[in-house]
Amino acid sequence: MQTARLSTAVKTIVAGLLITAGLATGLGLGSGQAHAKIDDGRYKYQLVMYGVIPYPESNARVIGNRLFQDIYGVGPWNATNSHITQTRNGGIVSIAGDPVAHWYSRIELRKTPHGYKGVLFAGGVPTGDVYLRKVR
Repeated sequence: MQTARLSTAVKTIVAGLLITAGLATGLGLGSGQAHAKIDDGRYKYQLVMYGVIPYPESNARVIGNRLFQDIYGVGPWNATNSHITQTRNGGIVSIAGDPVAHWYSRIELRKTPHGYKGVLFAGGVPTGDVYLRKVR
């Protein structure tokens, strides 16, 4: 009788810890789908790691649900490409559209007057700021 109660208590504690860990690491994206989208066009992409280390700007293009970038302003315009999952405030950029890819690495972008601003997450941990400025 005691072991049955103990195993139920352990299962409850483990389930609570897993839910808490999932929420803390960003698995609960919760942004939801909506009609807003990241606008097609040309952008300047810049990453600032840990809020203090600026990387060189890249040229970027958004075409549909894809984000294409060159390599720091040189090379072909489509050297890298990422998937965009549209959200209520902007979009989530990652290597693929599935939740596992979002957990591994993602950029959560939100619309600003001059383009988009977001946070880069690696393994659920915020590691940098991303700026996507619209160019003409």
